[in-house]
Amino acid sequence: MKNAKIFLFFAAVSILLALSSCQSAENRIKEEIEKANYCNTKDDCVLAGSECPFGCYIYVNVDEAERITRIIDNFESRCIYSCISCPDVECSESKCVPVCG
Repeated sequence: MKNAKIFLFFAAVSILLALSSCQSAENRIKEEIEKANYCNTKDDCVLAGSECPFGCYIYVNVDEAERITRIIDNFESRCIYSCISCPDVECSESKCVPVCG
């Protein structure tokens, strides 16, 4: 009985650590996406991908796109989005913003 309690304790701790690690990885990726989203003109913006939980349209600076695409492609997503069409992008207040319609 004592061994079972010890096992359950370590299993619970392992699950909590795994969830915490996943959450912190997600937060780090969101920070990288935010840092990579800068522009002076619309031509600076490019679609780097679409991955839940980071957004349907992840627009970033063209110089950052390859790096961000690699990061989000390597993330194991556990959710699904249903996205509306956003065929264009604009540079608004130095940020790339999808234009949906």
